Amino acid sequence: MSDDLTPDPDAPVRRSGRPPAGRAPAPAPASGGGLLGDQQTVIGLILIGVAILLGVFLFAKGFGDDGSPVASDDGSGSTVTTTTADLDAAPTVDLNSTSTTAAVRPTSEVKVIVANASGVVGAATTLGDTLTSDGYAVVDTTNAAAVSATKIYYVGDYEPEALALATALGLESSAVAELPDPSPVEGSGEANLLVLIGPDLDTSSSASSSDTSASSSASSTTTTAG
Repeated sequence: MSDDLTPDPDAPVRRSGRPPAGRAPAPAPASGGGLLGDQQTVIGLILIGVAILLGVFLFAKGFGDDGSPVASDDGSGSTVTTTTADLDAAPTVDLNSTSTTAAVRPTSEVKVIVANASGVVGAATTLGDTLTSDGYAVVDTTNAAAVSATKIYYVGDYEPEALALATALGLESSAVAELPDPSPVEGSGEANLLVLIGPDLDTSSSASSSDTSASSSASSTTTTAG
């Protein structure tokens, strides 16, 4: 009996399918699982990169190099422009604007010198009487060197009054100018306006004056030449 229990050294050794005691079984390798995970990671990174590039492209297309909006075609033949409002921009004020309208002084506050430069005897006196009846303060009537056309010169800020008188006498605004230095008439600096009567202005005795409206905002004088 004892001889049958002795193992044969030449007999093959049979191994049990159970792991040795105290050792955990090794995990079974996944068939292709590692390669598939790497591919999914690469695809995800590629998609993120494409999304970033697309966003940068769309943002750059909508704005110019200076940050201003640019026009784009919406495919219907019309141009669409995107505009953004700058809420922090300060309002622009033009301090050099001179578009305000100055008030015309009443004729009683306008001193006038009338000079005859037409060669017609008595022209200055006739026009002076007409202006006096219209309320102007005529300080002198005199003679001056001949001119080809009537001129109305103003001193200081009396240009609106000179234009009003030119309109009343039927003259164009080009007849109005600032008093030159030297003045064509001696002592004309004492007045606000100097009227040089030319041959184009009819100051005959048949001339009549119209009513004058004197106010702080406007003054209009009309003389009808006969």
